[in-house]
Amino acid sequence: MVTIKIQSRADIIAAYLQSLGFEQDAAATVSEKLSERIDAGLNNGDEIIAALDALLLQTARKIWPLCDYSSEQLVALFKLLYLAGNGAARWGSMVFFDKEIPEDMRQEMANHNLQQAPGYSYAPMRTQKIKPVISKSWFRRLLHLTFKKAS
Repeated sequence: MVTIKIQSRADIIAAYLQSLGFEQDAAATVSEKLSERIDAGLNNGDEIIAALDALLLQTARKIWPLCDYSSEQLVALFKLLYLAGNGAARWGSMVFFDKEIPEDMRQEMANHNLQQAPGYSYAPMRTQKIKPVISKSWFRRLLHLTFKKAS
């Protein structure tokens, strides 16, 4: 189990970046820039993480503009593909800034887009005839009836 000591806003951002695959030194460097990018009034960890997720959502919407996923689903898909593609080493922190998305990143993430199943629709159910269970052998049925009467 890894223990992370959080003392400041920069520590929260660095821990978030480490969860995305950044090395500790790189996360500390990038956290300074990201701290300037998000609202200075945010000091609660949940609010800071929500602001960072909102930045990732902007990038994800550029990659999948027609996707009908909810915001949480789209951010989760983006994080999954970013981690699977070793995004911290390949693309770095540019996903948090309003920069042009590299073509290799767009191509790789677009290739791994997951599609949802189509929506359901109600249809009337026809009545079904239920057949009683009948023994395969007439002999067994006759024996079964005779033994029942004897007892």
